[in-house]
Amino acid sequence: MDVVKGTVESVVYFNEDNAYSILNINDSKRGSLKAKGVLPECQTIGKEKIKGLECELKGEWKKDPKYGYEFVFNYGKILNSNGILFFLSKVVKGLGEKLARDLITYYGEKKLTEILDTNPNVLVEFKGIKEKKLAKIVSSWNKHKQLIDLTDFFAKYEARVTSNLILRVYNTFKDSDRDIIKELTDNPYVLTEVRGIGFKTADKIALQLGVKKDSPKRIEALIDYILLSEANDNGHTYLMFDQIVEKASENIYDDEDASDNSSLFDVDIKAKIEDLIKKIILSRPNKYYFDEQNRVALKTYEFKERYILDDFKRRLNTKSKYQLSQSEAEKYIRQKETELGIEFSQDQRKAIEKVLTDAPSVFILCGYAGTGKSTISKVLLDFYSKFVSKDDIVCCAFTGMASKRIYDLTGYNSSTIHSLLNFNGEEFEYDANNPLPHDVILVDEASMVNLDIFYYLLRAI
Repeated sequence: MDVVKGTVESVVYFNEDNAYSILNINDSKRGSLKAKGVLPECQTIGKEKIKGLECELKGEWKKDPKYGYEFVFNYGKILNSNGILFFLSKVVKGLGEKLARDLITYYGEKKLTEILDTNPNVLVEFKGIKEKKLAKIVSSWNKHKQLIDLTDFFAKYEARVTSNLILRVYNTFKDSDRDIIKELTDNPYVLTEVRGIGFKTADKIALQLGVKKDSPKRIEALIDYILLSEANDNGHTYLMFDQIVEKASENIYDDEDASDNSSLFDVDIKAKIEDLIKKIILSRPNKYYFDEQNRVALKTYEFKERYILDDFKRRLNTKSKYQLSQSEAEKYIRQKETELGIEFSQDQRKAIEKVLTDAPSVFILCGYAGTGKSTISKVLLDFYSKFVSKDDIVCCAFTGMASKRIYDLTGYNSSTIHSLLNFNGEEFEYDANNPLPHDVILVDEASMVNLDIFYYLLRAI
């Protein structure tokens, strides 16, 4: 890896979302050069204020077919960005260098840093600092300090992390009240909360940060990774204990040593892996489900599946108030056959009759493609529309395409389940405390729906 040290002459391109930057750099040894990569301070300081600042970039030279040789860096930082004058004059918008120097002269760098860390409100007593400006200073200080602290934290352990990864960690936690440095020190696997960082990446960094190979935190993070990935990728909400052990062994190989199948666990520790996993699972009864059949699951999956099962049992034992006699049902079915110009099969007729005469509060309709499920759905919704307003009937599906299809086939209001529950990006508006205002709900293509969404849907009904 080569190193470039120089001054930022200009910012040719900057992406605000990920801080990817194209810079013109003046290197005292090499002269002017072009550099590409993620520079976190470009996001926190701003692409205008970063001009003229000294930087250090680590990466390699690559030849672009159009622009020639360019320096592509995967680690970059602004030098001397820890200073309080730098922060006040460069990072805080609208403060200015004069006011920054006045503050430092009055308080001193050490005292001013302490004030910003512990009691920033006293700064409103200083001429030129009002509450609005103080809020900007405090917000900027917290964010800038967190980025610097993160960079210094990884550098202290000589962890091989890129600027892109540091920035993603920073962006994930910058608006929270969490002490991310303390959390990383206690348990580096908190990195798996960052989008795009899985167990393997977090594990490599954790080992560089000094986590022992047989650490309970490492084993727990590995179990979480296995159970979550199996659920998300393959739909398995539990695994057998032997499968957990097998997959644990598959996921702890160091990429650099994969050719000889060397494990990140030492030979003597590998022999204990089964005991370690079992101890972790048994010691976390509020997190893991482990039964006499050796099935292992995340407790939240077991809870949600049991809720769904119990909810359906309760509904199956509850009759709806919408019911016809046998003769009325037969008359309704003949009427719909005439209206639709078809003759129902024996199975279709049986399904419709069951709903009309038994009045179940929940009904599951299954069948192969082309067996008339959508036709039955429309017939049943038309039946319910005799008792409730059409606006009180709603269809939903997991995908937008499926929800549009059921609308086209039935003519009743339809949406995705997320839209029906009014998902705002973080939570659902409709839940157990604020149930859906509908009397009849049809879930189409139910096999598409995952455990979490189905659980939240039932909670809202």
